[in-house]
Amino acid sequence: MWITLLSRFWYVLVIVALLASTAWYRNSAEKTQLKFDAFVSETKALGEQAKAHKIEKEYQDAKQITDAVTSRNAALASLRTAQANASRSRVPLAPQATAGSSQICFDPPALSAAVERYRGRVRGLVETGDEANIDAKALIQAWPK
Repeated sequence: MWITLLSRFWYVLVIVALLASTAWYRNSAEKTQLKFDAFVSETKALGEQAKAHKIEKEYQDAKQITDAVTSRNAALASLRTAQANASRSRVPLAPQATAGSSQICFDPPALSAAVERYRGRVRGLVETGDEANIDAKALIQAWPK
């Protein structure tokens, strides 16, 4: 009896099975779409947050570089002012012999010129070293952390 009923109404069972599987598939697709939408919105929010962080970091780095360059320029200006003041020596380089004294055995103008040339070369080395030191400090300060 069941077999005859099944043989007559098998197409109804197939239609019911197809409708049930279609309902299950739609439910599964909707859940997957909701998960995907949540993932997209979360990823977009994280991307915007990262973009804002990047802009803030670039602003801080630019400010740090600007501050370091300003500090470097101020230090170089101070160094050049000090160098200019140091070259204006008011003290004579070689002592002048007293009248009638034979104790100085060198020509004062020649000695003064030689000492000045020596000081000029040493001053050039010191200036180069000071400028390199200031540049190195500015580079270290400007380096993004």
